[in-house]
Amino acid sequence: MQTNSTSPQKNADTETSRRSSPYKTYQEYLRHPTYRAIRAQALRRAKGTCERCHKRPVTEVHHLKYPPWGTFDVVTNLLAICHECHCEIHGKTK
Repeated sequence: MQTNSTSPQKNADTETSRRSSPYKTYQEYLRHPTYRAIRAQALRRAKGTCERCHKRPVTEVHHLKYPPWGTFDVVTNLLAICHECHCEIHGKTK
């Protein structure tokens, strides 16, 4: 007999954290004022230059590690980078 690897309690905990989260979707997370303020700090820290290649202008931020659902990043978890570097990090073409 095969058992489900996800326990009912874990499913309930996940559902509870989603309901108590200040955002419901990743898009809401990206628009949330708390995230926007943290993102702005990372962009200011970079002073307009990509923190990875140090050559091109900053166009976006990269999460070093996604925060647990229902929480927000800290500025040290974000890199302010150019689009080219972000594509390279994620293995995409420009």
